[in-house]
Amino acid sequence: MPDDKLGVATHHLIGNRTQDPIDQFGDKDTDWNAKSFYWDSGVIVASKIHRDLFEYKTQPRLTGCGCAEERTFNYRIYKYKTQVHNIGHRFHFQPGRDRRLDPYIIHWAGGARGGLKNVKIKADQMKSDIANYEDWKKRGFPKQWS
Repeated sequence: MPDDKLGVATHHLIGNRTQDPIDQFGDKDTDWNAKSFYWDSGVIVASKIHRDLFEYKTQPRLTGCGCAEERTFNYRIYKYKTQVHNIGHRFHFQPGRDRRLDPYIIHWAGGARGGLKNVKIKADQMKSDIANYEDWKKRGFPKQWS
């Protein structure tokens, strides 16, 4: 990872995720390209030069919207023109979302995948997945929750 780039995996195109910073901060000057990526905050590789992206006392932060920490992270990436290196999904695999094989990191996240109300159920599922990883991998990482 180059020291001057932030390593993250993309979620999808930025889409309508720009409205919250415009509404909350009145920021119409940040360059949001329609083909910009929305970056996932699940796995991040950062150097010391990126510390302002994570400072929550004085830096602008979004409130009152879903996924506020991730939207704040994306807003700051674009506001500060942070150079990003897409680390790809081998370093950020989300079961049920991705169909790419051989991940280095499995990111269990999101309400549809258990969320806080089902932490124990999800922990048990993770233990089972780890214990049966090779079999799960051979079956193409099928979705394992409703």
